[in-house]
Amino acid sequence: MVRSRRRTEPIKEQNFVTTEEWLNLLDATALVNWPPWRVDRVLILLTLLYCGLLRISETVIVRAEDITEEEQAWKCQIRRAKNDQFGSGTAVYLAEEPWFDDVLRRHKLLRRSGQLLSTDTGRRWSEAAATSEIRRLCEAANIRTLSPHAFRRGGTMRALESGVSVDSVQRRGRWASTKSMRPYVNCSLITQGGPASLIK
Repeated sequence: MVRSRRRTEPIKEQNFVTTEEWLNLLDATALVNWPPWRVDRVLILLTLLYCGLLRISETVIVRAEDITEEEQAWKCQIRRAKNDQFGSGTAVYLAEEPWFDDVLRRHKLLRRSGQLLSTDTGRRWSEAAATSEIRRLCEAANIRTLSPHAFRRGGTMRALESGVSVDSVQRRGRWASTKSMRPYVNCSLITQGGPASLIK
């Protein structure tokens, strides 16, 4: 009797947002006819996903008071993370940049309490609605459709390729281990430690 092999589903290719795509999306906010608060909201969303390595579930529950300005950095307190079993919370730090500083300060004035990235009526912004906003912006920028998680993957590679240590990236991304971080690391010259030596 011949034992049949179980059919396996094809592995879906993981998408990694590039820095160029992230910047194109930031620029594309000038092409959409959105009110200023909505433009600021999506700029903050994209930056937290790509630079802060936040998950979409973490991003939409960030409260206005969770982001505070420190010396040369913004501290983003994450109240509940995927691997935070004890609910003790953690934080991610984003470097100050004039354009982002202006956007964040302006939006924090508008949303003094409650969810930072809320709707125009102050209600909580859902993960699905935030994902749809990214899709609309991708269409406006005329680039491939990108999932929220593609920003986390791309941001991981950006940090590693800019010289941030694996341990530091793991802490920033709040992975429990380097094993769980592995799917977020793409094959590149940097992640291979440079080219293989051809000399004995």
